[in-house]
Amino acid sequence: MPSATDIAPQQREWAADAMHSAGANSVFGKLPVEILTMISEENGTMTHLDAEKYREELMAERTVFVEDNDKAYFGMVCIHLDLVLTV
Repeated sequence: MPSATDIAPQQREWAADAMHSAGANSVFGKLPVEILTMISEENGTMTHLDAEKYREELMAERTVFVEDNDKAYFGMVCIHLDLVLTV
């Protein structure tokens, strides 16, 4: 299973920070800032705002699935409570 050390940053800001802080001897350190900006914008990453919007879409999709599943198995919509355990 891949870990975070094997997978590139997925948020655009993280990728840009990683490229800018890579050091002068790295491949990224030898590129102009404009090229680094183009790379960070076009490499399949998303902004924090995009990530929040995508999360909301996934949560809405999950809610519909859970409600449909509850209706199919229990004949009603069950209330799911998020329990927070404190130590």
